[in-house]
Amino acid sequence: MTVRAVLFDLGDTLIFQAHQPDPSVLFPICARRVQPLLDEWNVRLSVDLAGLLTEIYRAVEVAQPVRRARELEVDGAFITQGALASHGVELSASQAEALWQASDTGLASWGAQVYPDTLDTLARLRAAAIPMALVSNSWAKSGQMRVSLANLGIGEDLLPVIVTSSDLMRPKPRPEPFERALAQLGVAASDAVFVGDILDVDIRGAKALGMTTVWKLNGRHEVDPEPEADYMIHDLWELFTLDLLPASSSPALPQESLTPHEDQNADRY
Repeated sequence: MTVRAVLFDLGDTLIFQAHQPDPSVLFPICARRVQPLLDEWNVRLSVDLAGLLTEIYRAVEVAQPVRRARELEVDGAFITQGALASHGVELSASQAEALWQASDTGLASWGAQVYPDTLDTLARLRAAAIPMALVSNSWAKSGQMRVSLANLGIGEDLLPVIVTSSDLMRPKPRPEPFERALAQLGVAASDAVFVGDILDVDIRGAKALGMTTVWKLNGRHEVDPEPEADYMIHDLWELFTLDLLPASSSPALPQESLTPHEDQNADRY
């Protein structure tokens, strides 16, 4: 096939969670981001704001699997609106959306780091003039994700197109997120490769649209070969060994991430 674009999942594909955040640190930061909006709206809460945001994020986490089982994305703004209403504060839908977005402190604050070969792989694809996109199931909309990824070193120059499930309120494996990314790239599914780590969500979703699929296993050597995946890799640089991309005979040299690499497979690099 002639590869005209490469699409990526995010978590455990381009980035990984190196450590769990400390809620006692994280949610006061969220509160400081949100407080100016409440001041602007003349809202006075009878409860601790950081504690309320902790409750909201826990509610979103609980709702997520239920919503995604119904092929819908969890609506953080709606949950935020309900949480404030339970404390006597009535927000409009647009205010609830603004508050929810303002509370987003970014992936790094949640313990995310890029894999050591992520930046180099994206740079090599860019040098080969291969369009790229991110298709991620995420509570954050694509604009928020853009800022969050830039703080991890993945700028718009490396990943020009971002589509998240929250943009459409439809998560992978539904076709809508994949289709939007392909449309923005101007590429047919049959000319695109999708790289992801979850068989049901990433591989089967992309395969159903006709994309070539690369299943990223991240050192899970006990996994049996899966006929639904066209290729299986453990690290991103292996993309250049699959005879799919230009310069396939010259694998990328892994580049150190911007932060110390903390996963359990560092000896692979």
